[in-house]
Amino acid sequence: MSGKAIAPQALKDIANAIDSGKNELTKRRDLAIFQLLTYGGLRRSEVAGVEWDNLTREGEHFVLRLPDTKSGMDQDIKLQEVVVQQLQEYHHALVKNGHRVDGRAFISLSRNASHGKPLTDQSVNLIMKKYARKAGIPTKITAHMFRHTCCTLAIEGGAKPQQVQAHLRHKDLKTTRRYYENREKLADNASDYINI
Repeated sequence: MSGKAIAPQALKDIANAIDSGKNELTKRRDLAIFQLLTYGGLRRSEVAGVEWDNLTREGEHFVLRLPDTKSGMDQDIKLQEVVVQQLQEYHHALVKNGHRVDGRAFISLSRNASHGKPLTDQSVNLIMKKYARKAGIPTKITAHMFRHTCCTLAIEGGAKPQQVQAHLRHKDLKTTRRYYENREKLADNASDYINI
């Protein structure tokens, strides 16, 4: 599973490709999506379903409530400051451009009949693929790969299995453990002992 993670440099390249966009509103929306995928480990359907009312503050922490997740239950995830900042900038850009800021957070900005309507999960996937191509990344990038990346980066940063399980909302710890097992196979591999 670790092979499905996006390399840190590729993440930076994708972020730079998004940030180089000329349309400020599109850039703000897509950076917010990128940050939610990368730091939140959200599924693309969860990103498409985010509503502004789902964003709350609990004490000093910002939280995103995910209603009706794959598990069938509402679940909360902690949002990092960089994600909150991007969401706030996107919100400000929406207001500045005369868009409503109630209901679904991520809307289509296409110049066709879908303009202003909520993004679909397929749209989230296409947006990330577009920027990966623009960044010149040879690997076929999908929105789901950001979920693998979130998990891998958390593991490499020292997060415990239960922390990763809770953050990614894995129903079974076995799912999370597979990421750890794959990392362990690479960390102390037989090939490391070969010296010619």
